[in-house]
Amino acid sequence: MHMGRIHDIWAGHLAKMYRTKHRRRGVDIIKKHYAIEAARTKYDVYTSIDQLKRSRKPTKYLAVPWYLKSLALRLTKGTGIGVMSLNKHIIKKARSKR
Repeated sequence: MHMGRIHDIWAGHLAKMYRTKHRRRGVDIIKKHYAIEAARTKYDVYTSIDQLKRSRKPTKYLAVPWYLKSLALRLTKGTGIGVMSLNKHIIKKARSKR
């Protein structure tokens, strides 16, 4: 299975949980006050954090599988970006800028 395709499946699954659609461009999931990016690989974690930093939404989350949790926590420290599992479990709460 293609790497990008698995990411799209994960992002689509998360989008369904948030009752919205997975976006093909920009941040994966946008709700009224939230921006959520799904990351599948180490490289995805870095690019997803950059993507979230550019978002204007006040609350931002990086969704990662268990094996990327410690990397995600380390890289989001001090950014205000929260970390969640792929089943919406909040690992680190986001700092909202509302």
